[in-house]
Amino acid sequence: ASFGPFFRPSARQQRLHSAPVDLDVRPIPREFTGRHWLPAAKLELDATWSPSSLKATSGEPLTRSLTIRAEGAGVGMLPELSGPEWPVAGLKQYPDQPVTSETKTGSGLRGERRQKTALIATRPGTYTVPAIAIPWWNTVTDRMEVASLPAATLTIWPSASSASTEALPPAQGGAGDG
Repeated sequence: ASFGPFFRPSARQQRLHSAPVDLDVRPIPREFTGRHWLPAAKLELDATWSPSSLKATSGEPLTRSLTIRAEGAGVGMLPELSGPEWPVAGLKQYPDQPVTSETKTGSGLRGERRQKTALIATRPGTYTVPAIAIPWWNTVTDRMEVASLPAATLTIWPSASSASTEALPPAQGGAGDG
């Protein structure tokens, strides 16, 4: 009984040979003190906020978008962009799925991970989202560096329905803020 062309083996065996390649794999340097080994030629860490004023009304979201880009490292080497700095008391977080991309370049890989997180405070006040620090090993200079973002202070105002019963948060910063 014939089963047609879909069940006929069409694969054929081939043998390929190449010249041997010697690799010099070094151990992680003792000078590296980070939790996750991240070697790269260049690393960038950026954050954007929506709204950019870092002010919202109680119950409304503020969205933080974090992006990490690495030259010479693939997506699999890049760390998660939400985690150890949480939780912040009184501030709920709702992370989206990370968006990743990886491209091949003449000098290796370029990896990128983007993470959006909605932050919602249920009561008025000021909230500090901690700084982020990502240690990495610069493969060009052969030394440890740290990509970082400063802490951010969020100001949450009372909603219209609760404005008559709750006090406004204290003013932050000096003259000219607003």
